[in-house]
Amino acid sequence: MSVNKELDLQISKVKKIIDSNPIVQNYLSLRNQIENDQRLNQLHSEIALHQKTMSKNIDKDAIYFQEKTIYEKLYAEYVQDPLIVNFSRAKEELDILLSEIHNVLQ
Repeated sequence: MSVNKELDLQISKVKKIIDSNPIVQNYLSLRNQIENDQRLNQLHSEIALHQKTMSKNIDKDAIYFQEKTIYEKLYAEYVQDPLIVNFSRAKEELDILLSEIHNVLQ
């Protein structure tokens, strides 16, 4: 077996181990749940719309601040959703795990 094929095989094994880690599994599960949550997707779209409207009206105080109030309310609702809170924590845990893996590989 060539060196490259052996390396590819070992990398594939490491990837499978990482993918089966409970931290990774939890992160992927939560990400999937968020992607399939119609209410959160709609909320995210509304947030983006109000953000865009704020940007377009930066020089029109009345419109800008009206949009900002709506944006802040929707954003607070989004980030306080239990699924988003759990996902944020899972992402932090995943970042730590990936940093540890990175440090081992250096």
